[in-house]
Amino acid sequence: NQILSGILIGVGVNIEKQNLDCGKPAASLRDFGLTISKEAFLELLINNFDELYEKTTIRGFKAIKQDFKNNFPYLGKDTQIKTRQETIIGEVSDLDDFGRLLIKTQNGLKTVSLGDMDF
Repeated sequence: NQILSGILIGVGVNIEKQNLDCGKPAASLRDFGLTISKEAFLELLINNFDELYEKTTIRGFKAIKQDFKNNFPYLGKDTQIKTRQETIIGEVSDLDDFGRLLIKTQNGLKTVSLGDMDF
């Protein structure tokens, strides 16, 4: 058993560039009528991250699970997830208390914690 000692999170947010053409659905904040400077956006991101990090450090993912689900657009959608071992095809049915995806497949419910997701 290995113990997780850290995690690296990559965040990409298109703030200004409009009409993105990168081969997959993409948009910028400006496409939604939102105008914000990079500095102001970064400040909001860091402040919100700090608050959520503190909550999850104390109570785990359960502390933010419902808020996350309320803003998670993939619940109920069909997906394909490529993991190291397999490709899982099914419907995103829920998230567990650790933030892992629960995928309803033809062979039953699968729990996925790591993989590349396509819709």
